[in-house]
Amino acid sequence: MRTRGETARQRILDASTSAFAQFGYEGTSLDRIARTLGVTRQALLFHYKDKRGLYDASLERLFEQREEGMVSRTREEFKSLGDYVDYLVQYAVEFYLGHPEYIALVLRLLMAEGPHAAQAPSSGVGMVARFEEVLREGVKEGVMQDIPVSHLVAVIGGTLSYYKLLPQGARTGVDLMAYDPRAPEEVARISRNLQRAVRGMLGLSQSA
Repeated sequence: MRTRGETARQRILDASTSAFAQFGYEGTSLDRIARTLGVTRQALLFHYKDKRGLYDASLERLFEQREEGMVSRTREEFKSLGDYVDYLVQYAVEFYLGHPEYIALVLRLLMAEGPHAAQAPSSGVGMVARFEEVLREGVKEGVMQDIPVSHLVAVIGGTLSYYKLLPQGARTGVDLMAYDPRAPEEVARISRNLQRAVRGMLGLSQSA
């Protein structure tokens, strides 16, 4: 059971993550977050020393959540390399579309926003490392094409960023008021399509 302090920090991180994703680092102030929560600025500073500390904690929590789910299953659990690739793609779709603030923050990092702008964002390391392992195994076994892992990351990240941005007004001919990429049937459809695309890039046979 959470303590009052843990509950308070959770609420603060929820509000700050949403604010940083929506308004960026420069556009978010402690006063803005405090107003959202209905507390004082001093209440935030009791838990986090400054805005930078709150920003770092917000990113760290998202990265930890992503990793916790991803490492819950290992390569050894899957009969084939293709099945493991399908799992990684499906996990990426479910996590990223289920956490749109994650994609927003990573996009801001890639656009050189925020105090981490001069650093390579560590947010993609987990997925990149796993696909690098997949590529090494697949190429060694002769069942995959040897392609740069950056190509896979670009396709997966680019596709999911598109679906994150789509409901915000992209002119695509889609009825944006009715379209929700996070709806279960859409998540499943996006997963299937992206799995086929990644298998094609890797030269793997398509799943049934």
